[in-house]
Amino acid sequence: MRQVLQSATVLLQSATGITKCDDYYKVRQNNVLCIEDNNDELDPTINSHMMNLERQLAGFGLKIDPIKRDGDCAFRSVIKEITKRATVNNDIKKHMESLQLSTLDEDGATFALRQLFVKEITEENCSYENFVTGTKEELASKANEFRESGVFDRDIGDVVMKACSNILRMPIMLITSSQSVPYIPFFPDDPISNDPVYVAYHYYGAGHYDAASTVTTGK
Repeated sequence: MRQVLQSATVLLQSATGITKCDDYYKVRQNNVLCIEDNNDELDPTINSHMMNLERQLAGFGLKIDPIKRDGDCAFRSVIKEITKRATVNNDIKKHMESLQLSTLDEDGATFALRQLFVKEITEENCSYENFVTGTKEELASKANEFRESGVFDRDIGDVVMKACSNILRMPIMLITSSQSVPYIPFFPDDPISNDPVYVAYHYYGAGHYDAASTVTTGK
């Protein structure tokens, strides 16, 4: 698995200009998760995107675990996957408890992760400034809008997975419908596990996150 993550990192660096600096992966261009949305004429069809995503997930032995399109899909997809991990990994379970996420239902935990996200990126942390444009004050103002359920601002949306990775102390592997950037790894600064959480991302339209579940084969 570590080799897969390293290979994904090399691919990401060549495709998007991300480099490792002071143990952070910094983006030298904005809207990494929007690079194919900016030109509708070059976008494949929705069906093509879905086929790409399903094929790329299958390479990891995964399939789409649908998440509703309500503006909370990024946070909900992460919560759904990390909750599964907490049932089999005691370190993850303890960390979820320390974040006061373990006693909440999915809706409650999704909302709580939103609040943790706002706190995370509004703290004095240089790594997140490289994902967005504008001043620290503008970043804080946009981030505070995320406190409400259903809000997702594409201007700072790219930083969500990086911040969630740091908050949960888990690597997150974002598997996408893009042919040029099929997966994007996000690494926490202080991991409690090297086994990544997998999240699916649809590039088309406004973009959408789904959870990813393991493919099981019956007899």
